[in-house]
Amino acid sequence: GFIVLILPGVYLAVGQVFASVLVADRGLSPGEAAGISRQAVGHKWWQIFGLMAALFGINLVALIPFGGGVILSWPMTVLAMGVLYRRIFGVAPDAQL
Repeated sequence: GFIVLILPGVYLAVGQVFASVLVADRGLSPGEAAGISRQAVGHKWWQIFGLMAALFGINLVALIPFGGGVILSWPMTVLAMGVLYRRIFGVAPDAQL
C-alpha cells in the first residue's frame, strides 16, 4: 500500500512545484495557483521531473562531504527552478522595470 501512494505523491509534487511561487508572484489564491501550476507543468511533466530528479541527485551528492557542497549546489537549484518558472510563466506585467 505504501508504494501505491508514492507514485501519485510524486506526480502531485511535480505538478504543484510552482504553486507557492504563483501565489507570491501573481497574487493568486492557493487553489487557483495549484490548478494553474498543474496545467502548466502537465505539458512538460517528464522534462520537469527529469530536471528535478537531476537537481535532487546533485544536491544529494553535495551532501557527502559533510554538507559543504550544498553551498554551491543549492543556489544552482534555486536558480534553475527560477529560470524554469520564467520560461513557463513569463514575467508578470506589473513586475517589469
